[in-house]
Formats: sequence, structure tokens, C-alpha cells
Amino acid sequence: MSSLFKELPDVGKTRLEIGTEQRERYAVYGLTRNPFPLGGNFPEGYLEYTYLGDRQQEQIEDFLFSTFHRGEFNGLLILGEYGTGKSHLLNYIHETVNTDSMGILGGRALAFIIENPSVAPEDILLSLLRKIKLGTLQDLIFLPIKRKLREQYGDNVIPFLEEFTTFTRQMKLTEGALENQTWQPPWYSDLFFTGYREFRQKLHNQNIQLKSQEIRRFAHEVLMAEVIDNLIIVESL
Repeated sequence: MSSLFKELPDVGKTRLEIGTEQRERYAVYGLTRNPFPLGGNFPEGYLEYTYLGDRQQEQIEDFLFSTFHRGEFNGLLILGEYGTGKSHLLNYIHETVNTDSMGILGGRALAFIIENPSVAPEDILLSLLRKIKLGTLQDLIFLPIKRKLREQYGDNVIPFLEEFTTFTRQMKLTEGALENQTWQPPWYSDLFFTGYREFRQKLHNQNIQLKSQEIRRFAHEVLMAEVIDNLIIVESL
């Protein structure tokens, strides 16, 4: 029965001889050793180890400037064969933003690299929120949702109750019974200024139950619009 392992030929070189050959190879370039870490990471930073041509440098500067100063939606697509430096360039842009090495961001920008992001916009938003680590995820996700609820339902509780709660069924009201009615109870005045848990608790205290499917649909639409309107995409393929 033949072996599962292929036997490598004996090259007949000692470790010392191999080391000498490597040093001679690097000496041609004025080096004493391999300047690049085996893991591909650069502990001193990517700015120090990256050279860009004038055209590439201008493209990155224009991308960052138009995004942060003109407020334009931006996407930067990085294409290249395996091993050509796409991830390195992403890390270079990441470090450029976080260190503000170009001096154009005024310390107001923060960059993240999300590995293998999902295509779902709400999942991308979740990844960003996890990176930021401010407050609870529920409260952060709820920010744009409660803002939109406040805009549409903030001055009248009745449409909110009809759309998102079981209030009309609990009260056994017929369809249209509350049409053109306005009601602004004290507990409702700050409902959309609270965190997620307080929001749920206030409704619970009034014996009002949310319709999960309806509130999730509304939240999904808001989050999708929020991501599409504000996301800056730098994608490596």
C-alpha cells in the first residue's frame, strides 16, 4: 500500500546554508531580512508601508473629501487579483481616516472594516453599531425608528394605536370609529423620546400591546432607508 504522504527530496542543505542564501538575497536590496511580516499585518501602521501613485492618491483624497465635506453618497470599488493588495489598500484607507493623516477630516471621522458583510442593509447597520459600542444596540437601532414615529404620530396617539397596537381590538371598536379624532394623553407626550425598554414599558403600563409584525415592518423600512441614505461603501472584490 502506497503512502498517503509524498516524500520530499533531500535538498542536502543545512539550516545555516539556507539562512546564508536568504541573507544574500535580501542584501541585493540593501536589507538584512524580510521586511514584511509573515502574517501580513503591519504593527507600525499601513501608512508607513504603502506607496501610491499620484492618480491613486488623488482618487482616495477626492473620495474622502467629497464624502466628509460635500456630504455626497460615495462608493469606492477596489478590484484586483488575489494577492494584489486589496486588503492592504482597505487598511491604508482605514488608517488614513482614523489618523486624519491628510488633515482634511478635522477629527470628525471614524472608519471601520467589516469582514464579510451581509447584503441585508439592517445587518450592515448592526455591524456598524457593534463597532461603535455606544449605548445599547437596541437603543441605537431604535433612534431612527422612534424619530420617524415621532414625525408621523407624535401629535396624536390614535393613528399610532390603530396602526401598531391591539388597542382597537381590545376596546372592541369598529373600523373607523376613531376617524378624525385627536387624543394626546400625558403618558404619550414623551413616548418617542425614550429608549427602547422605556418605550415598551410605557405601553405595557397602559395595558397596550404592540403588533409585532407591523412594528417590525415599519422598523425594517426605516432602517433600510437609513442605511441607503447614509452608508459609505468601500468594497473589496
